[in-house]
Amino acid sequence: MEKSTALLQPTDYKDWIGSIKTKIKQSQLKASVKVNYELLNLYWELGKEIVIKEEQSNWGDYLIPTISRDLKKEFPEMAGFSIANLKNIRFWYKFYTSEFGLQAVS
Repeated sequence: MEKSTALLQPTDYKDWIGSIKTKIKQSQLKASVKVNYELLNLYWELGKEIVIKEEQSNWGDYLIPTISRDLKKEFPEMAGFSIANLKNIRFWYKFYTSEFGLQAVS
């Protein structure tokens, strides 16, 4: 039997390529989870920074629109820096760090 014919036996090849596809899908899933974790961490830190800056400055209503404009200009390929989204990020951080957010479970 010729090598190329022997290598491509239907069941052997199907099992082999199936295991490679599984490894690729698992790797893609792990990468996606890691990216999502890092993005959530970025949003958490951004919410924290916004809250701190609001407490320490007197910039008022101009802070979030200014942050939005500057971040969209610096990172045009990245979504998530609209005024509405930055307000949501700030709210998310404030909610989960307040007495009404995460509660201890007995």
